[in-house]
Amino acid sequence: MASAQPQRKLLPQSVREKLKAIVFDTNSFPNGGLRLSILKEWERRAGLANLEIWLPEPVLWELAEHAATAWDEYQAIAKRAGKALSYAGLETPAGSAYGSRDEVFKAVEDGIRSLGPALRVLELDGAVAVEALKDQVLQRRPAKPRDGVKTGASDSAWLRQVLKTAGGDRDTFVIVGQRPGCLQSLRGVEA
Repeated sequence: MASAQPQRKLLPQSVREKLKAIVFDTNSFPNGGLRLSILKEWERRAGLANLEIWLPEPVLWELAEHAATAWDEYQAIAKRAGKALSYAGLETPAGSAYGSRDEVFKAVEDGIRSLGPALRVLELDGAVAVEALKDQVLQRRPAKPRDGVKTGASDSAWLRQVLKTAGGDRDTFVIVGQRPGCLQSLRGVEA
C-alpha cells in the first residue's frame, strides 16, 4: 500500500555540501507581505543546519514598505469607521500603535534584525548600488520596462549583493521565492 504522505525532495548531497545560505526575496512571502513567524522559523532551522538566512537590504526595505502601505489602508478604514461611530453618538476605539509610516518601517526593520544569529541582513554596498542603477537606466538585465517605465534597480541590487557576499559562487546559496531566471539574467555579471 502506498504512503499517503508526500515524499520530501532534498537537494542533492553535492549541493548541500557547498550550501552556506538561504536567500529570501520579497516573493518568498505570500503577496510580498512579511510573515515574521515564517522568517523566524527559517532562521531557527538554518541555525540548526549551520546555514545562514540572507535577507538583502532592498528586500527588507520592500517588506517594510508593504507593511507601511497596509498601515495606510488600516488608518483609512479606521478613520471612516470612526466617523460612522461618532455620527451614531458612539465612542471610537483607539487607533494604531504606530503614529506614522516611518514608525511602521522602523518596527519591521527592528523586528527582522532582532530575529537571531543565523539571519544576516546583507547591507547594500555602494558599488553594487551604482551598477544596479546602471542596469535600470541602460536596461541591462534584469531590468525591463514596465508600462513604459524603466524598472529593475532594486532586483539587480539585491541579486548583485548576494553574488558579492557569496564571492561570486552561485553554488553556495539558494533563493526562496526566486522568479524563474532571475539569476540567469545576471550571467556574466560581476558582483
